[in-house]
This record gives sequence, C-alpha cells and structure tokens, in this order.
Amino acid sequence: MRQRDRCFPSTHEFGVDDDGDPETVNIVSEDTVSTQTAKPGEPKLPGNERTMFAILHDAGRNGLPLEEWNADAGIGTKRRAYLVEARLGLKKKGLVMELGDRWMVNHS
Repeated sequence: MRQRDRCFPSTHEFGVDDDGDPETVNIVSEDTVSTQTAKPGEPKLPGNERTMFAILHDAGRNGLPLEEWNADAGIGTKRRAYLVEARLGLKKKGLVMELGDRWMVNHS
C-alpha cells in the first residue's frame, strides 16, 4: 500500500481572549500568500503600476497627456525611471495604449 503525502497543519497561538481561551489559527501551508486583493475584473498589479493604472482609469476614455499622467502619479520624484517602468509594464500587459499625445486605458 502506497503512503499518500499528507499536509499536517500547525497551530499558531496569538494570545488569549477575554475568557482566557487561546486565540489560535491553523496554518496548513508555510507558502507565502499574497494579501493583494483585486476587485473582480481588475488586474493584479505591483504598486507603481497599480497607481499609474488607477490614475489613467479615473481619467476616463479621453485619457491623459503623458506629463499630466506623470505629475498626477507622484511617483518618480527621486528616480524618474519608476514612471517609465510602470508605464512600460502596463503597456506590455496590454492594459494601456498611447494614441496621439494621450495615454488611455485599453478597453478592448
């Protein structure tokens, strides 16, 4: 008979409640779980990309000129490359596009 792999949960105690009962949580896996939550239909993005995307999304269908988008972001004051990296990341994922002198969310 072949032994199957099993997952043995461990328990972590956070302290005790008002009644003196232990406050615990069972940990089934030691893998790191992302706490980033996205609303259904929203892409999961790293911090600067998430900020840049939200600004452009809030601008509506007309989008924003690049300089206005950059200024609204408040990113890149110490390292301007953060703006470029975030913009290129969004473009590579197909989430934004440049049309003329404006950037907008790619709704296709």
